[in-house]
Amino acid sequence: MAHTNCHLCTWPHLSALISPSSNSRLSNYSPADKKNFYVETERAESLKQAIMMSYEEWGSEGQGIKNIASHEHSMLTLLKTQ
Repeated sequence: MAHTNCHLCTWPHLSALISPSSNSRLSNYSPADKKNFYVETERAESLKQAIMMSYEEWGSEGQGIKNIASHEHSMLTLLKTQ
């Protein structure tokens, strides 16, 4: 995976953001394809997922990886201040 340098992307508990059945069904989808799936179905399974999917670009290259890193920084900062 090209984005393994992003700590949040590699945390094992992130699959808990969605149901086990969705996790299994979408396991072979790219980040962009997963986002398209949720945009087309007009639903998110968690608040965290809704926030992640709100970014225009979300993936392992270019602006997508920059957005993941920015999101990671924001979330870690929030958690550290609470």
